[in-house]
Amino acid sequence: MKIDLWDKGYVKTIEDKLGYSYENLASDYPKQELTATTVAAISRGKDKSNNPSARFKHLLKEAAGNYSFYELEKMTPDTELLSVAGRPLEYVPVIINIGYKDNEFYFYTAHSVNKVDYDKLHNDLVKFGHLEKEGEDNGYTKYKLYTNFRALYNFLLKLGVDPDTARQHIPPVKTKDYFIAELKAPYFVFAQLRTHGILSQVAVSERVVTEDEYWLPEDIMERYDSPDISIWLAKHLDKERYLMAMNEVNDKDSLVNFMLNTLTPEEGQSLLKAMGYKKEIYNRWPSHMKYKSWIIGGWLNNPYQWGHFLLEREAYPKLHKSWVQPQTAETAKAIRKLIQNYIEEINE
Repeated sequence: MKIDLWDKGYVKTIEDKLGYSYENLASDYPKQELTATTVAAISRGKDKSNNPSARFKHLLKEAAGNYSFYELEKMTPDTELLSVAGRPLEYVPVIINIGYKDNEFYFYTAHSVNKVDYDKLHNDLVKFGHLEKEGEDNGYTKYKLYTNFRALYNFLLKLGVDPDTARQHIPPVKTKDYFIAELKAPYFVFAQLRTHGILSQVAVSERVVTEDEYWLPEDIMERYDSPDISIWLAKHLDKERYLMAMNEVNDKDSLVNFMLNTLTPEEGQSLLKAMGYKKEIYNRWPSHMKYKSWIIGGWLNNPYQWGHFLLEREAYPKLHKSWVQPQTAETAKAIRKLIQNYIEEINE
């Protein structure tokens, strides 16, 4: 499903690129690989990886390990550092069982039961997920942890599990509770939504993909064509640029081109201000009005992920009002519709 925003923006699902429903994001080992590598490919302007298996192996050791500042200060150039799984692995949902009895914690992987100290369990795994209590049986308390492949894989590495063994220990799971959205919106919307750090977010890399489209308000041509703006242009521009403004600007694309290539950034901001736009609009020109594409993923049952995100960004305006910018709220409402449609489809 895709919902268009403004002239060039959108929010949409990536099920068509995956080739299967979100229920099956991690339903077997091959789909774990396809999900992670498809997300990684989208961030580089592609739909899929040419070699998912090889790309997945690279993702397993793509990121630098986690060390405190004090640990790093003691290291030397020949210190052997741990390489850990990269961010695209966060989009592979994982559900594992955790148990507690007699002051000891246990977690269950696909092939083993492991006793673990509470501090390691909390600091290195549980904080990257959502814990739900399942019940008690003869003093044994059972939990389900809703987390992701990256968190569990890196946790196993930190416990000293061999990388190849760790990969096989992560259980496939079929779940309806994980959702991914692909977005294209002005950079200021991207910046505001990126503050929700508990959700997984991967941006399209401009080192690889050129993004050079710009957002302008929907009513800008109506304001631009007013007599007051013609007077403002005549007052602030030399004759050559004024004639260009009058003769060559006839739609939003030509206005973007004129503002980028003929006006200075300060003149562009002043023009938007003269049209009556608020500071939250004119002060964004030009860099924060450039369109940005990125992917957001997270659990629907985790109140700190999609729930908080949508509430804070006014996808539920009858429940909560905030100082959110209208374009950001519009994006959040569109994502809510995507999720509603997804839930309706899987419940049919």
